[in-house]
Amino acid sequence: MKQTTRRPLLNSTAAALLCLLTASPLLAATKTVTHKRVAHKVVRKTKSQNAKKVDEGFQYSSAEPQEVPVSASSQTTVKRSRPGTSTVLPTEGAPRVRRAVKAKVEDRVGIQAPKFGDFTLTMQSKNTMTMGRKHELEEIGGQNFFLKNELVVGVKHKSGWGLSIADDIRQTNSNADTKDYRGRITDASLIIGHPALYKSESLSIGGQLRPYIPTSERSQKNDFRQVRYQSFADITMPAKWGLSNMLMPIWMTSNNMSADSSDIYVYDCLELTHQTAQTVRFGLGQQTQWEHHVGTPAGTTVEVYPFVDIEWIPNVLIEPKVYLPVFVSNLVDGAPSVVAMSQLQAELYVKIGF
Repeated sequence: MKQTTRRPLLNSTAAALLCLLTASPLLAATKTVTHKRVAHKVVRKTKSQNAKKVDEGFQYSSAEPQEVPVSASSQTTVKRSRPGTSTVLPTEGAPRVRRAVKAKVEDRVGIQAPKFGDFTLTMQSKNTMTMGRKHELEEIGGQNFFLKNELVVGVKHKSGWGLSIADDIRQTNSNADTKDYRGRITDASLIIGHPALYKSESLSIGGQLRPYIPTSERSQKNDFRQVRYQSFADITMPAKWGLSNMLMPIWMTSNNMSADSSDIYVYDCLELTHQTAQTVRFGLGQQTQWEHHVGTPAGTTVEVYPFVDIEWIPNVLIEPKVYLPVFVSNLVDGAPSVVAMSQLQAELYVKIGF
């Protein structure tokens, strides 16, 4: 059997932390994002094609993955997978949800948002660093980390209505011999918040509509469109316990869809939290992802994750977490391919703003 080459995790983790600290849009807003042009063709390998269930448990077989040459000039994401798996749409707007827009410990008083009459200015920098899954970090050619640095600026009326504009820079890093590193600005989006549908001392239900604007070259080329709606429900319980849920359906269209491309995606996140101090909150959550494909069976994955919210510095929220898959049916893009410890994934979320 072909031996898997293992590599130290220290270099990958250090590089990811450095990039997260330096890639915030508040620091990089005035810089031009450049892409490293590679003269030769890059070979992409599908994660799921190497996954195989054997008698001893889940492990990766020595079967050679299908190679898909991707033109470096087109910068188009392509994935080939077995029937029933998903394909990344050729756009930056493909769903990768890892963090909902929720109020947590950051409600503590810090820098006050500027007010102009009945309007309040909002400005937030949301930075997410998602490490590669355990097997990816250990295999040559796997993904070290994925960065998403989002900047949101808007206003909110005292009635509860709000309007913001958001855009983000996404970066990936691979441990392949080519040291392929890509950064790109994605489609901008409008965030239209509405007043709470229901609000009491213990329960609040609200939401926001988020249509995406095809500002990127790839979305314009493939006529890609995307609309999301995020629904929030927060329950306050005795003894500083809390329960929150975020449900988000996503509708997508494109003129470049294949049978296993996604057109409908539904994400649900349920979290139970306990605030142990004014600046610390522990929690346990689950996220369910369901992805409908144009012509192949839909995929469903369920992951659980422990996490902690830390706000030692006002207006700065830090949230580390670790995802563990507990259910997989077919595949969802970016989600675990099997239920196994090799599919563990760590994530760090940092939010700055008001």
